[in-house]
Amino acid sequence: MYCYMRRFHFVVKGGLGLSFAAALLATASCEKPLKDLSLDFVMTETAVIRQGETLQLPFSVGEAGSAALEVKAVSDNSDYVAAVEMSETDAASGVLKLTAPKYILAPATVNVEVSAVDEANSRTVKKSVAVSAEMAAGFQELSAAANTYIVKPGAFVKFPAANLSGKVEFASASLLWQDKKGMVADVIADPASGSIYVALSPELSGNAVVAASAADKKVVWSWTLWVADYDPAAKTMDYTDKTSGVSFSFMDRYLGAVSAEPGTDAVSGNFYQWGRKDAFPGSTLAASLKEVYDIEGNAVSYTVEACAAENNIPNGVANPFVWYSGVRGGNWGWLSNTRTFPQTDEVVDLWGGKSGKKSVYDPCPDGWQVPAIEAFSFYADADVEKTKCFAVEGSTANKDLLGRYVKVGSDKFFFPAQGEIPHGGNYTSGAGSNWPCAKAWSATADPANCRAYATVVSPSSTGAKGGLGFGYGTPVRCVKVK
Repeated sequence: MYCYMRRFHFVVKGGLGLSFAAALLATASCEKPLKDLSLDFVMTETAVIRQGETLQLPFSVGEAGSAALEVKAVSDNSDYVAAVEMSETDAASGVLKLTAPKYILAPATVNVEVSAVDEANSRTVKKSVAVSAEMAAGFQELSAAANTYIVKPGAFVKFPAANLSGKVEFASASLLWQDKKGMVADVIADPASGSIYVALSPELSGNAVVAASAADKKVVWSWTLWVADYDPAAKTMDYTDKTSGVSFSFMDRYLGAVSAEPGTDAVSGNFYQWGRKDAFPGSTLAASLKEVYDIEGNAVSYTVEACAAENNIPNGVANPFVWYSGVRGGNWGWLSNTRTFPQTDEVVDLWGGKSGKKSVYDPCPDGWQVPAIEAFSFYADADVEKTKCFAVEGSTANKDLLGRYVKVGSDKFFFPAQGEIPHGGNYTSGAGSNWPCAKAWSATADPANCRAYATVVSPSSTGAKGGLGFGYGTPVRCVKVK
């Protein structure tokens, strides 16, 4: 047996761990030989932490006696901050607190070591606990490169910063626009893994464009997030062209539409200048374009600039929210200020119209592509029923025309009268106007005339093929890649 003074005092230190030395005033006493320190966690199940959380794990130190102890915790992952908070009423118990980062970008196991040191009596005890760091609920990881990704409302999305040519080198990422205020909560760039993460707010559907930029802030590529609870393969419009015998499986809606049922703005898809991957806002039933916002909720709009380059494709990539107007009424379009360049093989195949393969600029999601003009031959097929759809029952007025139902087999598919954006950038001829049209792009170019082919559906007729300047904007109806 031996005697020593019992003395406790309480000390809190900063840093990763809080340390203490506990004790009380004391009296002389005789003690038995000191036992080994012990440290135990009070855990009933595996420790799990999620992004933004602080996990609390209570523990106790045994056989401390009257010793002055220093207790601290250290995490083996610097993204997760570990700290110890000791009880003010029980000097031998405390809580380990592990704080996760705002966003967990990859599942991980975080090992936290808690140590209690009695320096005066040369005693130390250590205890490790493994904490499983899990991805957020609604985590959605996409692996295939595409220019449009279909993602679920409220998801925490990871997608590759890549296109069909390979990975994109970038330094940062940001939101260019969203057509539902508050839909995009955050954009996180992870250049090291070649990925971009986007946090979406629950119960909001729509479209958003995210851009990746180099260190000099120049946009190197951009992608559209099509936020909808939508499986495009669940219902398709399957049609076989009678002339070529080629079959096409269409989506049941325009690219970017969050509904296939007429009567709301949700049926409107995005607009695209021919050959560009970049989405522009869709239309409303009030004959206007949808309002769009930045990540702070401020209203933004695209700018219009005249095409001033012989090859304007790089400028289109670097400025995805610039509408390039053409020359000579738009016949040369956004592509070039000469008549020569739009006739090159590069231009003809911008959307795969020559090769028949999905191109690097194709705006459709993975597994889908812009159709050849032959896909729309159902508009000229007398055996296919095409019925006008009006906003007001019994109306025949153009201003009430919402579009047309196309019946293939036993199913009807809606094609909205969404209108168009002429080369100058001003929207016209949509639902709610006096002449609502339902044009839609094909992948097929007509280079000799510096234009591409689109459908020409008006209140009075349904045409399967018509020429339209490259600089115009219409929606896209994607078909299944076969």
